[in-house]
Amino acid sequence: MLRRAPAQLTRKQRAVIVLRFREDLTEAAVTALAATTAGAVAVWPHPAGIVATQGQDVPDLRGKVGAIRYAYQTPCEVDEMTRRADRSAVEWRVVTQKGTYRLPQALTSSKKDPRVPVAISRDGRRLAYYSRDAGAHAIRGMAGGEEVVSPVKVAEERIGAGSTCG
Repeated sequence: MLRRAPAQLTRKQRAVIVLRFREDLTEAAVTALAATTAGAVAVWPHPAGIVATQGQDVPDLRGKVGAIRYAYQTPCEVDEMTRRADRSAVEWRVVTQKGTYRLPQALTSSKKDPRVPVAISRDGRRLAYYSRDAGAHAIRGMAGGEEVVSPVKVAEERIGAGSTCG
């Protein structure tokens, strides 16, 4: 009977159990992950109508900055001779009521997917992304400036739209 119990749980319920007990995340970390992804809005690169702040002096995202209005990726540079895109300078930008901020540690593309999104909670108070620096998924609280990084390391080449912490 106990062996059949997991099969009766939803995919999200099983994920919570795995994160809490197999990956040994704290209840706070699991709650933060669930709260961020439960009603999250995935943001894709550079939606139409958003003016990129390329080339401007934009500060890194640090501390308390308030709720996110939207996020976008800076455009890639295209070599006019070869018509090849150079994505090395592409990065995520986060726009709040206080201003626009760089998120250079957030992955923008991978071998698996040329367009890696970030996720913003519906209320704009949390931001989830894959951190290149940490080699893991991270969740940032926008009001308090706190950041929770998953202890589960995931190879960058495995990251794509809909990737998970495992």
